[in-house]
Amino acid sequence: MTNLATIASDATILGAIDYLRVHKLTADFTALAECCRSWCKAKLPEAMADAQAALDAGMDDIASATFIASMRNAGIEAAKESATGAA
Repeated sequence: MTNLATIASDATILGAIDYLRVHKLTADFTALAECCRSWCKAKLPEAMADAQAALDAGMDDIASATFIASMRNAGIEAAKESATGAA
């Protein structure tokens, strides 16, 4: 079973990679990794609260999707912060 931290970090990294790819940007790997860690840590409580609210309302599938979307948005913010230019 995959733990919550792994799911959160994977979603954050995928969000960052997708943002860079779509916008044809590059980023220093070390800077991107640090930004992803920072944004993941910052957004995790909000993502968990949103997912818990969905679970409390009986919307299990929505809880998972909401959590992953929130963490992918963290990755987008990390990519914006660490992007260095065109690919």
